[in-house]
Amino acid sequence: PRTGNMALPPVIPPVICLDVPSPDPLQNTAKADITALISDWLNRVVDEGASVTTDVTPFHGLQVPGIAVTDYLKRISLYTRCSKGAIIIAMIYIDRVTRKHPEIAVTPHTVHRLLTVSVTLAAKYHDDYTLLNSAYAHIGGVTTKELFRLERYFLDLIGFRLHVPEEEYKEAAAAYMATSRNIDHTLHTDTPHAADSDYSPMCIK
Repeated sequence: PRTGNMALPPVIPPVICLDVPSPDPLQNTAKADITALISDWLNRVVDEGASVTTDVTPFHGLQVPGIAVTDYLKRISLYTRCSKGAIIIAMIYIDRVTRKHPEIAVTPHTVHRLLTVSVTLAAKYHDDYTLLNSAYAHIGGVTTKELFRLERYFLDLIGFRLHVPEEEYKEAAAAYMATSRNIDHTLHTDTPHAADSDYSPMCIK
């Protein structure tokens, strides 16, 4: 298997078109738990990618951000209020990028910007409730100008293919949920505590 890319979990064939299936295979799972599962898997991918040498891309930070991948994805999930489906779709988008462009790896230097732009695009395309780009940028710790650049670059990489077919979505959701058998984590609710109702500014460089 390749390292530093989105080859895990397996079986997510590249395709086009999306309408999140009904019933949604994630309907009985809290968004916080889906975020925890994906974070655990992403951490393993990032660990593998740490030893991979790649060309510098717009996704590369000057330094590894101080916020852990788990906390970063939790932050994005909570404050963007994106749907559970959007999180899965964002992972499919990153998978498409790394499959089509193997020179782009998911590493400690790239994972944060890949998450920010993929969730932003997935939410805009899939969700009824979306934010302004300035809000997505602020939550992700980048400037609005940089987020616009990242969106254009990301869309070029995937050939503007934002649609995900139902079967691909189901397979991806099932693959991520299957990882729960090997993960011990605390169940969450989808409602943030009052103390979490405001977020602090951050910056990833």
